[in-house]
Amino acid sequence: YSGKLYFCVESRTNKDENRVDVESLGILEYDPSSKNTKTVLDKNILDYSIDTTNNEIYYYVMNEGLYRADFGGGNAKKLYSCDKTNIYSKISFDGTYLYVSNNTSASIGLNYRPYVWILDLEGNELNKLETRDIYFGDKDYIFSVTPTNGLGYIKKSEITTATGWTAMP
Repeated sequence: YSGKLYFCVESRTNKDENRVDVESLGILEYDPSSKNTKTVLDKNILDYSIDTTNNEIYYYVMNEGLYRADFGGGNAKKLYSCDKTNIYSKISFDGTYLYVSNNTSASIGLNYRPYVWILDLEGNELNKLETRDIYFGDKDYIFSVTPTNGLGYIKKSEITTATGWTAMP
């Protein structure tokens, strides 16, 4: 984005059956021309997605939820609060919807069923689907390892009304 590389750095500080402690340095920016790195957002950010059309950034803060801000961190607005099932989540943005997946929480032993929440751009929940592993796909489809361990897809044009995954042949 704008000739620079953006990334999150996180480290797991503790893991037991009932608790996972993850610390993040936030979102950092690396400028290859100057070879300088700087912090863009200094929060416990687990994942982010950049809206290049509106020059905004969506980011997920552990134990808090999903935020939207002007790129660079100004005018931050909380869009969606987390609960105990999605404290450690990954996100994606396709220009129309936001996707919040707690698959990471489930896979690191937090004992929650894995879901993907489909949100509008104001953080309103439009749908929630069980999934084993989510692949955010392209402009037309979202893919998943289904709850029965098969591969499945949903047309994004049907994402707000879908009740399950269509099995792939």
